[in-house]
Amino acid sequence: MTAPNLSPLNDLVFLITIKVPDATGTLVNLETGTASTFIADSDDPKADAADPSLVGDVSYTGANGRWLVGFDASILDPDLLDGLFEDGTKTPYCIIQVNNNIRGVVELAYVRSRLVTVTA
Repeated sequence: MTAPNLSPLNDLVFLITIKVPDATGTLVNLETGTASTFIADSDDPKADAADPSLVGDVSYTGANGRWLVGFDASILDPDLLDGLFEDGTKTPYCIIQVNNNIRGVVELAYVRSRLVTVTA
């Protein structure tokens, strides 16, 4: 999977599948619970948000363990993100946490300017 692009002033939205072990140890899709998400500058298990404003939404789609993760463009401020990630010394990560202590990490790619394709 290609890392989702974290671009200032652009919505960041992607799908994830969360699996958990059942009573027999078999991995099954997680289809219930409450989840939260934030952008961190570390994938450390104790990482917190790189800035308190970098908090998004997670909701279950109702389809086979798939969850929608989203960050509104209005919180992805260019000056804030440049200060955190532009020099390339830190990698942005999306941390997803589910109420039953499941914590997942998605590596993001910081792309300061999002290119678009022009068609005639």
